[in-house]
Amino acid sequence: MAVKFFFEKMKISDIIKREENNKDIVLHKEGVFWRAYEYSAFLFVNYIKAYNVMHKFYKNIGQDIVYPVKCEANRRFI
Repeated sequence: MAVKFFFEKMKISDIIKREENNKDIVLHKEGVFWRAYEYSAFLFVNYIKAYNVMHKFYKNIGQDIVYPVKCEANRRFI
């Protein structure tokens, strides 16, 4: 298991497609925060740091998405 960092802005539909075949923790930079989604969020809170997990329904993809509470990019979390 590896941690991958993505700095480019992505649509939620693209993030979910990437998570479908994911075996690693993928973190996406969103403003001053890092965020993991779905399987990456599961791995992150179980193996890295136990953040509270939230979910949000996205109308454009028609599903609930799970993610941990945002962690500041300048704060050491790993």
